[in-house]
Amino acid sequence: MKKSYVISIVMTVMLVLWMASGLLTPRETPVSEANEVENEQLMLVQTEIQKAQTVQLSLTVQGQVEPNRSVMIRSDIEGRIKDILVDEGRWVDAGTTLVRLAIEDRQIKLDREKALLDSRKKAFSRAQALSHENYQSKSVLEETYAALKSAEANVAQIQFEINKLNIKAPFSGVLDSSMIEQGGYVSANGEIGRFVENSSLIVVVQVAQQNIQQVRVGAEATVVFATGETRQGKVKHISMLAKESTRTFRVEVLVSNSDRSIPAGISAEVEIPTTEIEGHFVSPAVLGLDDNGEMGVKTVDENNAVAFYPVSIMKATTAGVWVKGLPDSAQIITIGQGFVEAGTKVKVEQDTRDDSQEAVQ
Repeated sequence: MKKSYVISIVMTVMLVLWMASGLLTPRETPVSEANEVENEQLMLVQTEIQKAQTVQLSLTVQGQVEPNRSVMIRSDIEGRIKDILVDEGRWVDAGTTLVRLAIEDRQIKLDREKALLDSRKKAFSRAQALSHENYQSKSVLEETYAALKSAEANVAQIQFEINKLNIKAPFSGVLDSSMIEQGGYVSANGEIGRFVENSSLIVVVQVAQQNIQQVRVGAEATVVFATGETRQGKVKHISMLAKESTRTFRVEVLVSNSDRSIPAGISAEVEIPTTEIEGHFVSPAVLGLDDNGEMGVKTVDENNAVAFYPVSIMKATTAGVWVKGLPDSAQIITIGQGFVEAGTKVKVEQDTRDDSQEAVQ
């Protein structure tokens, strides 16, 4: 009886010790189960894998539209306006008569001077013949010759004035504004009207001295006019001398305006291509700052660790920005970048959207 009682106590103690050992000794967790627990604790981020693309950089400047050619037509002679043959705003070819002055007494003067010239020619011929026979002095011959030349000059002067009665278009274009009225009087060198040729336009922009080396004559340019129209043009001229007050250079872009629908005098925005670089197109939302205040983009490396790359913006569009500074192939964090730091391991979910289609070259 006593022996069985002792055996029962021993068994009870052993059972208690066995149960206690299970509580005090940690249960070994399988490796796969530990990894699952660790993954559940990692921050979930969404990423997009991008490869660098070639992007065309450009210089965008504001400018003023001018006609290709513009002159103030003036009268070479004085006279009364007899006829105005072309209305303002009408397109005419080069050589078209715009205004005709009255001949007045010029024809009478011309006839008189021609008669005098004929007389002087005969007088000179007689003096020349007598001089050969030594019947006429040399001084008389010189006087008749001088009188002949004077008569010729008078005839030429009057003929010049008659030829200038018709004031013609210097080139194909439009009489943009008239300064005269029919029956009015115009003095020599007096203004007739402003004549312009706007079948092509010159867009004048001022380029800063630090950017002028990027611009080349003959470069293609895109011009957006204040009217909303967009046309292609070419850099025609780059000034060799900077404007002293602004340190900018005058650059002229030639744009076709064959339908003459775009007026001169309006403003325009000109985009001139400069260089090509390799870059990544990203949303401004993925840009962030590191502890030093440097702008950059967070990526995920092959070990699912966050990496921070400083970047610089090379070109901005309405859809996003082009940046340089990332590796050729980068897994960019698009969602969750604000909650992770460089070096932190993360759980990755791929972004299946193709934002590269939105990139504007």
